[in-house]
Amino acid sequence: MISPDFLSREIATACREWPAKYALVFHEREKRDVTEAYMASVRETGAGHALLSAEPLPLAASDWPIAEPTLAAELTPISTLPC
Repeated sequence: MISPDFLSREIATACREWPAKYALVFHEREKRDVTEAYMASVRETGAGHALLSAEPLPLAASDWPIAEPTLAAELTPISTLPC
């Protein structure tokens, strides 16, 4: 979830100094508009290292089931991302 409650902007700040080949992808549980003020500020704060996935991933496309709200982190080289 991308929101102040989850300190998304603060997390994006932490990834600013990562090596160029890494990014943090924030996945949203509900469809959101990336031009919303908070969403845009998270992306800008990350200075190219914070990417927003604003359309939920269908459960059928997930590698693992999610029964409740979950916070997960995965370090992925930017070159492997589809965007």
